[in-house]
Amino acid sequence: MMLYLLAVIGLLYGGAHSLTDEEWEQWKITHRKTYQNVAVEESRRQVWSSNYKLIQEHNMKESSFKLALNHFADLTNDEYTEKYLSSFDLEGFKRNMMNESLHANNAKADTAVDWRDRGAVTSVKNQGQCGSCWAFSATGALEAMHFLNKGTLVSLSEQQLVDCSYRYGNAGCQGGLMDRAFAYVRNKGYICSEESYPYVGYMWACKSSSCSPAASCRGYKNIASGDEESLTNAVSSVGTVSVAIDASRYSFQFYSSGVFYDSDCSSSRLNHGVLVVGYGTYYDGTEYYIVKNSWSSDWGDKGYVLMARNKDNNCGIASAASYPV
Repeated sequence: MMLYLLAVIGLLYGGAHSLTDEEWEQWKITHRKTYQNVAVEESRRQVWSSNYKLIQEHNMKESSFKLALNHFADLTNDEYTEKYLSSFDLEGFKRNMMNESLHANNAKADTAVDWRDRGAVTSVKNQGQCGSCWAFSATGALEAMHFLNKGTLVSLSEQQLVDCSYRYGNAGCQGGLMDRAFAYVRNKGYICSEESYPYVGYMWACKSSSCSPAASCRGYKNIASGDEESLTNAVSSVGTVSVAIDASRYSFQFYSSGVFYDSDCSSSRLNHGVLVVGYGTYYDGTEYYIVKNSWSSDWGDKGYVLMARNKDNNCGIASAASYPV
């Protein structure tokens, strides 16, 4: 019996640590990967193999979530953070809170909410290698607000925010804040449709005067930093909420399914803007937020991640939360 168990374990670890040429070729096809020469491809394959080992080792442990190879699999964690994450001015957010903060009210939040089921959420988008996550988070919140107020779901222009909101402290592909994006839309008077001002993935001359206005907002509310009760109440009573998180962990890079929780995640070193579209509780009592990302539907669970709720503000999900009004 012992020999049998050892053989099974050996097969599991052997399978985890050796990938075939066919699997590599299939992964390249699936994720549309090409390399400039054989040497570069070999170095990328080495990274890919190392990441696969990390993924398999994680999946063999007891955990609330699983990892999988995705289109980031040929990047080291340092390369991933450099290419796809950006700095987030948490102190700037807190300064804005002096005049625009919201604490939990006495209203009891619904047990579970999913704004996708109510038609308030557009399909998952792809920011590419531009650090414009903040713009995608902001448009997501504006899209839901517009739907709930007007009854029509319109995809809004991230590119307008990237190109035109620099005077509000945003820096295009180098990062920004969602509440600054809301302030821009409030003062401009409108944000255009995605169709009339499409995304190109780099900062360009502002063209807001020649696109089609599609939505607006009167302002925004910042939720008290770190207050998960207020975040949950806002999602329940208002709609989707823009949040910033620490997405730098390799566990987030390769997230696939389950409720994401990483005890090494920071609640203050924030580097990625996403959108909370709902929340719920598993049968075992595990509470989670439903979070829409902007890395295409190839990442995570069809572009989404379930993130731990009421677990000490894990990854800073409630550290810098805001929504338009």
